[in-house]
Amino acid sequence: MLKSFKFVIAVATILLLIGSWIVLYYFFKMQQLYVIYVIVMYMAILTWLIHQWLVKSIAKRPAQFVASFIGAITIKMLLSILVVGILAYFNRPSLKIIGVSFIVYYFVYTAINVKFLLKENK
Repeated sequence: MLKSFKFVIAVATILLLIGSWIVLYYFFKMQQLYVIYVIVMYMAILTWLIHQWLVKSIAKRPAQFVASFIGAITIKMLLSILVVGILAYFNRPSLKIIGVSFIVYYFVYTAINVKFLLKENK
């Protein structure tokens, strides 16, 4: 099951990178906003690490899965808030684009993670 998760994360990351470039270049006329690409990669790596940890948690102690899941989502959210705060501090002119992009990426990767975790937990 982990192989298909890796594939979906890789495809989602590629599509988000391409989609971000199209939106930034054609709609916002921004040629280089590398922060967006860093955010996509950050979210992909963090989601993959958390998913791996949760899958191992299910295998070890299925009864503790809910507590592990809530803890993982809390860690992901706190790290994300920290990263957005740092990025916002250094990129004030692009604050709105960074914030909206981060929210979209957060929801996409969280939805993928939940979809695969529900399959694992059955």
